[in-house]
Amino acid sequence: MGFFCDREETEKEIIITHKTCAWYYMSLWGSVLCLWGWYFSEGRLGNLFMKLAAVLIILMVFFAISNWKVTSEIRKASKKGRATVSGSRYSLSNPRKYIITKIDEEK
Repeated sequence: MGFFCDREETEKEIIITHKTCAWYYMSLWGSVLCLWGWYFSEGRLGNLFMKLAAVLIILMVFFAISNWKVTSEIRKASKKGRATVSGSRYSLSNPRKYIITKIDEEK
């Protein structure tokens, strides 16, 4: 699937691994901290915080748009009760992994 997530498909299941999920949350909290710093700072430091927050927010939007198709697939499988989740959203060494069981079409 590319840089953001891996997709492996077998006969019985689809395994989707979000490799960059942790970077998304780091960008989220980094932008919140930069906006907080901008609010309480003045002058050049405040401008630096604002520019850094803008870059991080653009990065978050880019992550969200690039994962839109995968996220909608996972959401549909979760509503049907066919998805299981493992891993951590904040860990780079143990990334978030979704396992979607396929429906038997012979029934």
